[in-house]
Amino acid sequence: MTTDIIILCTENSADVALELGLVYAMMQTSTHILGLPPEASQSSNLAFFRELGGELHDTDLTTLLTLYPSAQILRL
Repeated sequence: MTTDIIILCTENSADVALELGLVYAMMQTSTHILGLPPEASQSSNLAFFRELGGELHDTDLTTLLTLYPSAQILRL
């Protein structure tokens, strides 16, 4: 069973969050990024992340943990 990964992103960590998200997505881990700033939408890594099944969320962490209760959280 694979564990879900939730990456909590800040405005200053968008590039690192996407690169880390790519690594987990390539390992076929269900990967979610929370809080990615709008300017990151131009990143080529974002398209690849989504292509690999990664998901972006703009909700709060509590709601996301309701959907993925056993997720590991990475704070950047």
